[in-house]
This record gives sequence, C-alpha cells and structure tokens, in this order.
Amino acid sequence: MNVIFFSSIHHIIEVQAFVLNFNGRVDKASVKNFQLIDEFDDNRIHMQFGRIGKQNFNMDVAFPFSIF
Repeated sequence: MNVIFFSSIHHIIEVQAFVLNFNGRVDKASVKNFQLIDEFDDNRIHMQFGRIGKQNFNMDVAFPFSIF
C-alpha cells in the first residue's frame, strides 16, 4: 500500500513565503493551496488544489483519486 504525503513546502527567504510548484496551474498565493504527492516519487502529484482568482480555485486529480 502506498502512502500519499503532502508535498514539501520550500521556503523562499527573499520573499518571506512558502512556495509549491504547480506548473502554472495556480497563480495566487493562499493558505488553502496544497499538493498530495506519491510516497516514493515527489514529481508524481496525485492531487493539487490552488487559488486561481479572488473566489476561484482549481483542483487536479490523478489515480487513485477521482472527482466522481
């Protein structure tokens, strides 16, 4: 059984912020932004959720998750 982890957050000292790489899918900072990643492969993202506007969010899912 694989365990899924929240992605490690990188702290950027110059801007005093935590940064996740959403590969252009998220463009607004929010404490609600997150990624669930594979236990063995940090580049395999199972789910990501992030702000794309004042009241709009984007969620991408991959196996083993489903939007149904």
